[in-house]
Amino acid sequence: MTTEPVTRLHLLMSARGDAVSTCLAQLGPGDEVLLLDEGVHCLAPDGEHPAQLSALLAAAARVCALETDVRARVPGTHPAVRLVGDDDWVRMVHRHRHVLSWT
Repeated sequence: MTTEPVTRLHLLMSARGDAVSTCLAQLGPGDEVLLLDEGVHCLAPDGEHPAQLSALLAAAARVCALETDVRARVPGTHPAVRLVGDDDWVRMVHRHRHVLSWT
């Protein structure tokens, strides 16, 4: 009998260093990150958070961002980050056994 690995969805709602570093420390194999609210500032081109985004992209199985928050807060995104809508967000929550929020 095989079991699927337990993966988690990390909701990163802040671009503050402590929120990002705590999220990074908790990322496991197969975990996904969803940037939303102020967390989308990690995507700002020429912003103050390029190292944070690079670390998230390297550690997470996938990094996504809520499209409405990106459009409202930052002028662009990173090609490796998938933009998602509210319906996608709900599907992501259902796909993972655990959901963690970082603010």
